[in-house]
Formats: sequence, C-alpha cells, structure tokens
Amino acid sequence: SLGNTYPSLRGVGLEWKNTECDTLLSFDTNSLYKGEIRNLFEGSSILFADEVLGEQELSSKDSSINRVYLIQTAQELAWLSLAVNSGMLTSHCEFILMEDIDLAGRFFTPIGLTQQTAFCGVFNFNGHTISNLTIDSLSYTHSGLFAITQNAYIINGYIKDAFIKVENSSVTTNLYAGTIVGLAYNTTIKNITVSTAMLVKGAGKVYVGGLAGHV
Repeated sequence: SLGNTYPSLRGVGLEWKNTECDTLLSFDTNSLYKGEIRNLFEGSSILFADEVLGEQELSSKDSSINRVYLIQTAQELAWLSLAVNSGMLTSHCEFILMEDIDLAGRFFTPIGLTQQTAFCGVFNFNGHTISNLTIDSLSYTHSGLFAITQNAYIINGYIKDAFIKVENSSVTTNLYAGTIVGLAYNTTIKNITVSTAMLVKGAGKVYVGGLAGHV
C-alpha cells in the first residue's frame, strides 16, 4: 500500500480537510489580481498564462480567465481533482502552482475523469515540479495528471518520477494514458518536461504517450 488516499479518490480521509473552494487562495480577474498575487508572494517569480500565451491565443479557445486559483500543497492539488470531477469547477479558471509538490506515498485521481467533467481551464506549473505522481487503478480508462482535457492549456513546468499503471480486461474498453493527459481535445501543452514509467494493459485499443495518450 502507498498509504492514505487523497479525498478525490475514495472519500475524505482523516487527515484531509480542504474540500471547500474557499480554502484555496483565489482572485477575481476583475480586480488587479496580478498585482495582488505578486504582492502576496513577494520575491516569487510568477508568469501568468496570458503572459506566456497572449490574450489572443487564450481567447481563440474561449479560455479567457475569470478567476485564478493558487495551489501550494498536495492537499490543494487533490482538492482540484475533487472539484473538477464533481463538476464544481468548469472553464475560465487558471490554476497556478506556487510551490513544488511531492505526491510520494499517495495515489492520485486524474483530473477530469469523464467527457462531462473534462478539464477546460489553464493549469500553469509556473516553473514548478510535481514529483512522484502515482496512478494505479483497474477502473480508470483515461489516466495522467489529467484524464480528459478540452480547450485547455497546460504550461511551464515539470512532472518527475511519475508512475502510471492502468489495466482493463474488457475488449470493448479503450485505454488512454499519458503523463500529462490521457485524452486531449483541442489542448495546448507548452514548455512541459516529464519523466515517467507506465504499465498499461488492455484487451481493447490502448493509446499511450509520454505527454498525452491521444490527441
């Protein structure tokens, strides 16, 4: 066993509490959010999605940013998975990593498990690293940090020492596995580096890639 699971996998565990939106620092983009965030994290280098991609690129996928969420811990990353997979969060949000995150000793539930809850926002690593991402399941058909993305951007960072294991014996079930995303629709992945090990077994079609299983 790899230890306790995150709340996004099998219910809220005893040590995890932040399953409510207001536990993450967030900013309405109608305010001077860039200045507020940079003042709050004085001395940190923060590069926002519109500065990397440009407003025109963001608007081309209807991905204009209405709200920014800051992710500083593994616990908060697990909350993001729970919030997206439950349909609580949809599009027009940018999620920014403010620290390196180590997921060692935990299973992680991919973000955006179904077509209906596909991740549609911007995930900005902000130059940081997620290490020891571990997904080991007989039930997921789409696996990676993200399961399914649509009109999404994943930019500027690293995933290190990931392990993804997916198995399914059904001949009618296709499997999609990638370190960043299993199945990507109209998704931009930019300035991302990964190191991962994968074991994917299926009786149906299997789509596997270093960054994305299938685009």
